[in-house]
Amino acid sequence: LEELDLSQCGLTRLPASFGHLGNLRSFKASHCQLISLPSSIVDVKSLLRLLLHNNVLNNPPQAICDQGIDEIRAFFSFERTKALKRFKILVLGEAFSGKTSLIKTMIGNLPFLTGMDDRTVGVEEHDLQLSNSKHARILDFGGQKTYLLSNQLFVSESALIILVIDINNYGDYSDSFDQNIKKYLEIVFDRIRKSYILCVFTKVDPPSRKRTRPSGISINLLERAQFCEQDVLCKLKEFQAFRAEKLKLISLPPKQSDFVLDQNKNMRIHPEVFFTSARDVQSVSNLKSFIDKLADDVQLLPSVGDVMPTAWLDFERDLAVKCRKKELSAIDLKEVKNFGADYSLSEQQVLIVLRYFHRVGSLLYFERPGLDEVVFGSSQLVVEAIKQIFRHDYESLDCQSCKVAGMLSSSRFCDDKK
Repeated sequence: LEELDLSQCGLTRLPASFGHLGNLRSFKASHCQLISLPSSIVDVKSLLRLLLHNNVLNNPPQAICDQGIDEIRAFFSFERTKALKRFKILVLGEAFSGKTSLIKTMIGNLPFLTGMDDRTVGVEEHDLQLSNSKHARILDFGGQKTYLLSNQLFVSESALIILVIDINNYGDYSDSFDQNIKKYLEIVFDRIRKSYILCVFTKVDPPSRKRTRPSGISINLLERAQFCEQDVLCKLKEFQAFRAEKLKLISLPPKQSDFVLDQNKNMRIHPEVFFTSARDVQSVSNLKSFIDKLADDVQLLPSVGDVMPTAWLDFERDLAVKCRKKELSAIDLKEVKNFGADYSLSEQQVLIVLRYFHRVGSLLYFERPGLDEVVFGSSQLVVEAIKQIFRHDYESLDCQSCKVAGMLSSSRFCDDKK
């Protein structure tokens, strides 16, 4: 047996005897329900082509399996492993829609209202601790039009996307959905294949206890909320249908055609809309509790629960420590590869590890000309450089930030074709 295709058959596991297929050269099992692979897969020395896209793998992680058989062999070359409970949340929405207030209320469990002078410039990072040691890296994107393309630098697969809409700015005019939601979806799904989407309306303020309001104000708010929910969900379905039709018209190379068959199914949209207010901690806590439960579902957020070699985790942790000690946010790739040798990582294995941790938001490694020779142990340096560029505050850029700004410019990070 030299070729085997089990795609779209509901396969949930591979037997350990899979390693006995000594002549197998090509194996496909995309669009199944595989959670793990047997370590015996590395015994199939003849295997050259492996396609496992759109499963729910966490041992090895889906992000590793998507890279190919060599990366899987590298994973199984390490004996000790540990479950990783991390994922990334992307928070998108118009300027002044209440994104930062929502995030900080969620983190602090206290009402938090962002001042007009404290708007997000570029992107801000936040960390959210959830139950059972789950950890989310939140990226809060500035909503100004100038930032839209640069934000694509930080978008990666299998993220939870929260679309934030100010309820006061969503109406029954024709381009309300396009302005508040659609343009952000297009940016995200032009870059990535998998995401789960939550629509969250903000500034749904409860009636004040300190003053009386005209009778019927809460009813009017309820009616408005019902309209917003129905309109958004209806137009999201239309958007999904449009993208599905668009995919049929795209001519794809053979290597890509295997994993776009069910691309529309990977854009999962929660069938309810959340209504919150930074003044109402309970409404935000309800959203946080939902996210916590969502992170336990490997079908929706498969990166939570990924099993990783402890050597890879030690490397990632110590690389961050190394950056802090040297007061660096960026390290030359050659130095990172040499550093990886201390953890028995080959140069190729270092690249595998960097790609994975880029996807879960722990570090940044951009495989594009002009940026592929440096690793950012923290995204903060990139964030600061972007901020200074947008503010035209070049005098405040230190030497490192100037270098990053130059790399961003040379890589043409705002070019949609990159």
